[in-house]
Amino acid sequence: MVGIVLRFIAHVAGLVWRYGVSKVNQIIAWIKRNHKTVQLWLERGVTYGTIIGWIMNTLGMG
Repeated sequence: MVGIVLRFIAHVAGLVWRYGVSKVNQIIAWIKRNHKTVQLWLERGVTYGTIIGWIMNTLGMG
């Protein structure tokens, strides 16, 4: 994984207070499985919040 994706994972891990451990772990697992897609989104300038929203919708949390 590239540094940009790892920084995003660190940001998501910091959101435990907001979403809870279970949801954050599911989001991080999704990011790891789809890191190339996440990297592409980040390189295109999509914001962290938008990506988290997309992932949560994909996982049925949104």
